[in-house]
Amino acid sequence: MDFDLTHEQRQILEYGDVVAQKYDRKYWMDCAEKHVFPEALYRQVADDGFVGTMVPEQYGGAGQGMIEMHLFLEGLSNNGIPLLNLVVGAAMSLGFIAKYGSEQQKTRYLPEACSGKTRFCFAITEPDAGSNTIRTSTMAKKRGNRFALNGQKTFITDADGSDYALVVTRTTAAWRSPPGPPFVSCSCFPARNPAR
Repeated sequence: MDFDLTHEQRQILEYGDVVAQKYDRKYWMDCAEKHVFPEALYRQVADDGFVGTMVPEQYGGAGQGMIEMHLFLEGLSNNGIPLLNLVVGAAMSLGFIAKYGSEQQKTRYLPEACSGKTRFCFAITEPDAGSNTIRTSTMAKKRGNRFALNGQKTFITDADGSDYALVVTRTTAAWRSPPGPPFVSCSCFPARNPAR
């Protein structure tokens, strides 16, 4: 088995070195002091095609996998670029929609998110469950052609700045079928952020 990086993978890893030349510590400190999102950097990353790393090309992404996303994030981290919303927004939310979303959801949400026009957060953490989805208690009940959500989420990275939240919920109450682990039914729903 060959564990060497391909030429393209090395370029992805080295991208952090390139982008850090323009968005250096001074840039980050300025954003931190002003309590503002690093919009210029996010726009650059989107323009360079990295927000949609794990999204198929037909929906505006790069069509890469988890290894390439990991290399991209590692390259940024190696240069002290703390853009956590790329982990939860781009990797988790967009990746899930790309893999499990309906065709309508993919065409509606992915192109704008990959281009940086909209941002997603990943709403999984709950006060009594943390990120342990087996203990998730937020429920989604079907009402006509929509779902009504009932529950609590907390500590959601970039919730205040995102346009949409991918919300992890149950569609059925938790139950155990002896013997074995508890049955969990989780679904994700893009939900427009009223704060934006």
